[in-house]
Amino acid sequence: MGAIQGITEFLPVSSSGHLILAERILGIGPQGLRFTVMVHVGTVLAVIAVFHKRIFKIIKALFCGRVRYRKGRLRFPDQYTRWAWLLVLATIPAAVMGIVLGDMIEKEFCRPFGVGICLLLTGGFLFGTRFVLSPGKELSWFRALAVGIAQIGGIFPGISRSGITISAGIYSGLKRRESAEFSFLLGIPLILGAGAGKITAMMKMGISCSEFINIIAGALTAAVTGYIAIKIVLKIIIMGRFGFFAYYCWTVGLLVIVFMK
Repeated sequence: MGAIQGITEFLPVSSSGHLILAERILGIGPQGLRFTVMVHVGTVLAVIAVFHKRIFKIIKALFCGRVRYRKGRLRFPDQYTRWAWLLVLATIPAAVMGIVLGDMIEKEFCRPFGVGICLLLTGGFLFGTRFVLSPGKELSWFRALAVGIAQIGGIFPGISRSGITISAGIYSGLKRRESAEFSFLLGIPLILGAGAGKITAMMKMGISCSEFINIIAGALTAAVTGYIAIKIVLKIIIMGRFGFFAYYCWTVGLLVIVFMK
């Protein structure tokens, strides 16, 4: 389960959808709260490992970068300050939606049939990127907000968060690699925020030695496989092959709809 989380969190095929399907196929119940939180922490560690230099500069810019208002526009002193505040902006839509409707969406759309439908939709978003020319426009408030709004779709099991946000960036005119990097960095506050909301409940529970070992094993596996998945996606998207993941999503989605209730 840790490997499935790590791989599918960054490949545009929906980690939440694949976890639900894996539980059904393997004949196991939903994983515990602690396990769910920790494998997500593992995927965050993967992002930090790949982009640690940029993340450090962005965090520093968030507190030290001086934003100025001139001639009706906000002026950023450097790229890292721009990215810092645009990441904040893009985080807001999904964060608000997750707080308001997150639990309801998970309960209503966690069935395999719903996952199958959402995988078909994900495939459609991915396939469309094959026909978009990449003019390499600068990351702006509008484009960051478009990616942030698209991230709301990732709350639905079967809608790939990375897939729909990278696609939104490409559709808005961003370079493909820049869209991927912004998407991966944007996942950090969302994943940590969702996990933080469950930490209080975790603190009230006891934990056995065997469960602790399982949790650590799952988190480490998610971190390692997530690191590999990020590297793979970055190479594929530079090659212009990102849209080919659509065929996988369509195939799995149709199989789920036909054979799983």
